[in-house]
Amino acid sequence: MKLYDFMTNPELAGREFCGPSWSTWRVIARLIDGDGALLSAEDQGLALQLTGRAKLPTVAPREVYIGAGRRSGKTRFGALVAAWLVAQDYSERLAPGETAVVADVAPDRRQATLALDYSRGIVHASELLRAELVTDNADALEFSHRTRLEIATASYRTVRGRTMAGAVIDESAFLRAEDTALPDLELARALRPALLTLSGILVVISSPHRKVGLLHDAFRRYYAADGEARGLYIQATSRQLNPLLSEDEIQAAMQEDPTAAASEFLGLFRTDVDAFLDDALIDAAVVPNRRMVPPVPGNSYHGFCDPSGGRGDSFTLAIAHADTSRRLVLDTVRVFAPPFKPEEVIAEIAQTLGFYGCARVKGDQYAAEFVVSAFRQAGITYEPSALSKSEIYMGILPLFTQASLELLDHPRLLTELRLLERRTRAGSRGDSVDHPRGAHDDVANACCGALLAAWQKPGKARGLRKFAYAEM
Repeated sequence: MKLYDFMTNPELAGREFCGPSWSTWRVIARLIDGDGALLSAEDQGLALQLTGRAKLPTVAPREVYIGAGRRSGKTRFGALVAAWLVAQDYSERLAPGETAVVADVAPDRRQATLALDYSRGIVHASELLRAELVTDNADALEFSHRTRLEIATASYRTVRGRTMAGAVIDESAFLRAEDTALPDLELARALRPALLTLSGILVVISSPHRKVGLLHDAFRRYYAADGEARGLYIQATSRQLNPLLSEDEIQAAMQEDPTAAASEFLGLFRTDVDAFLDDALIDAAVVPNRRMVPPVPGNSYHGFCDPSGGRGDSFTLAIAHADTSRRLVLDTVRVFAPPFKPEEVIAEIAQTLGFYGCARVKGDQYAAEFVVSAFRQAGITYEPSALSKSEIYMGILPLFTQASLELLDHPRLLTELRLLERRTRAGSRGDSVDHPRGAHDDVANACCGALLAAWQKPGKARGLRKFAYAEM
């Protein structure tokens, strides 16, 4: 059965998705089926607008990417696609005892559970689908015709080893990073082989963000591409997909922040957010397989902390020095993941600092007084940094471009550096640099702070700021 028929059949999902507010999603369903020719002339015009094409594809795509505005029904449509896929019978192509899996992938378990709840609602509302259901729990729906819909968080490790009939990735542009800077690309690479046996479809639905990653790669390949490509890219505004949204509210958001609203509601990639460091700059600075550099008598070492209260973020320490050629060397990184007792972590950090002969450590200027006090009790003077986090990152940039750094081969550090985003700010405030939503930069902040502290000479803080912003 095709998606459009499943979506409009009142005995399946039609009672929910036949209303006028779902009309554009029904056009998209036709495109997923490869049946654009069955659309009315008006809907064909809309389909050409959504795809940027001069002519519609005549075959069903293997991969579908939908860059859509927020509050447009993305998760509910993804749940519909997942329910459609799991309702099919693949038994003739399955080995004895094998089950066809449909994966619904989301940035976190809460969102994945929401998507499964939507699919569950579709199944329970249909007597035909409900009759096939044999297992219904918090993680999966399993059917008598040997299919299973299961939720997964965005780990490329957990989706391997399955025979998949399809996969739906929700909010791919906001997946949480593990040990890779682009988890969406790694996830897609892991899913594609699993989809081969049953010729399963990959459907990716997300609000766009940076011009990087799986969604943007698909946009470059498939949007406005008139050939019969394996992929299809659809770009749609929130109001095109959900005409019930308030136009006045969207216009107010556009007036307040046009760039952000274009991403949030028009389905466009942000033009004010770029990767802060190129991969080539990071790769050139890494010393392969170097995990730490032991202290050498005569060197002057500098430590930098990114403190944490022991719940959300890690407590990190980095130590660096400048060698005789003025290259900046990252010597060690300590990462304490929560939960932990801050006093115990600070005691361990003090021992590491003492090992490198450091009686002082710089750190986040927003650190609570208890951090300063705990370091004092451990025999270490804690000095809040005179520079903000953005200023530290902007200060380290010329040292990357001049190939003046030697970084440790530390996976989390390298991932966090690759994820850093540079945002353009209006006026004279300068650019800001920070981690993306859902990610962290505790290790990157500590390491860049330590390297910058090693580069500075006493009394050079003002000159540093001038140097750091000279290229802007």
